[in-house]
Formats: sequence, structure tokens, C-alpha cells
Amino acid sequence: MREFDDLLNNCCLLFKEWNKPFSSVFESDFKLSYPFNTFIENSDLYIEVPVIGLDKSEVKIEVDNDILIVSSSKKKVPEKNYIYKRITQKDFNIQAKIDIEKFDINKIEANLDKGLLIIKIPENKESKSKNKFSVNIK
Repeated sequence: MREFDDLLNNCCLLFKEWNKPFSSVFESDFKLSYPFNTFIENSDLYIEVPVIGLDKSEVKIEVDNDILIVSSSKKKVPEKNYIYKRITQKDFNIQAKIDIEKFDINKIEANLDKGLLIIKIPENKESKSKNKFSVNIK
């Protein structure tokens, strides 16, 4: 398992080098431990996180200074006698340092629809950021 984690981290570093324009969205490295997508549309930053089987009460979105933290701790359920299992429902913790000069973390919106958490961080238009707060999921 350790070798797989190392491979994923190396792929993340290669992706960062290959995609320089994207890497400017985040000011520092982030560890690839749970799948998520990011894209910019109409100058706003979007982050999509698959949260299959989770209710919005089981997902937490917080901002600590300029760090966006998306996490979940799923309640443990009895393991089934699977014949084949490819869907993982594990705890996750995604942390990304957001460029607060480009994006306004005070106006984050989040929506959970059909197992996909969509976080929208609008373009920054001269606002000051709060130090620490949570975001409600719609």
C-alpha cells in the first residue's frame, strides 16, 4: 500500500509540473489521498468531491486562514460478505491552500447533489478574509 501512495504522490508532482497554470490556483503542494476535481469557470474556482453514500451532515467544510479543509468521518457499519468490492467509503481529509488574492474564501458555497459535493469559491473582488469558519452544505 505504501508503494501505491508513493506512486500517487509522484503522479501529483508530475501533474503539477505539467499543468503550471492550474498550480497557480493553489499556492503550495497538496497531498493526493482522495479523488477530487478542480476547474475554473467564469473566473470562479470549483472543487468536486465524490461523497457516495454520505449525507451532508457527515461532510465538513472548514476554512482556517487560507486553507480549505474538506473532511468526513463515516460511521462504521458492519462489513458485508462482498464477492467483489470496488466502491470505497473511507474517511477523507482534503486540504488545499487557496490563493486568497484570486479567490474569495469568505463567499464559499457548497452543494451536495447525487453523491457529488460541489464547492464554489468565487473570484476575489477586494474582500478581507476571516481567520476560521465553517461552510454550510446546501
